[in-house]
Amino acid sequence: TNRALVLAALATGPSVITGGLEARDTQLMRDALRALGVTIVEDDGRWEVTPPKAFVGGGAIDCGLAGTVMSFVPPIAALAHGTVRFDGDQQAYARPMAPLLGALKRLGARIDGNGHSLPFNLTGNPNLPGGDVIVDAAASSQFLSGLLMAAPLLAPGHGLRISVEGRLISEPYVELTLSLMKQFGVTVGRAGNDYLVPRAPYRSPGRFVVESDASSASYFLAL
Repeated sequence: TNRALVLAALATGPSVITGGLEARDTQLMRDALRALGVTIVEDDGRWEVTPPKAFVGGGAIDCGLAGTVMSFVPPIAALAHGTVRFDGDQQAYARPMAPLLGALKRLGARIDGNGHSLPFNLTGNPNLPGGDVIVDAAASSQFLSGLLMAAPLLAPGHGLRISVEGRLISEPYVELTLSLMKQFGVTVGRAGNDYLVPRAPYRSPGRFVVESDASSASYFLAL
């Protein structure tokens, strides 16, 4: 659900998402995207997502304990005008974010904070240059997914080469990210541990139905 929300927010036109999970993490994601200028209209399980002409800063984002918000939203905020404050539940302060924040710094964003966890201020630039960046995905594959989804919007003529350092954990979740990106019109190339993301617009699929999460049933199957 949160990947679909992010990609709909990055697309060139509005999308309607149905079947989305109603939970705290997805509410935090919707609120985070709204803080960056995205319009989301909710109507009885039907979410209409309209991207802004340009992402805006100046607001604050509550990540709660949602790893996807912590990992997917900072790369979008790096494309916004102005500064965005990121905070969350106190328990989230123990979650390491250095690989993602370091990668965003190397791409030209400014991070004010301890550099490795919440809370922090992120000052972006809608003309980040792209190029090459290395990310350690051993701590979380979500860092890689967050960079992958934002990468097609980097400055014209570039795109991004993301080199993965260390052992990539939870690779099926990265494949899920790549699959959804393809459904929104962007295909990522791969050469070994390098992901080659072109500069390309995301196309709205019009209506996007979120697939049911079979992993949620695994606990009951185990019982």
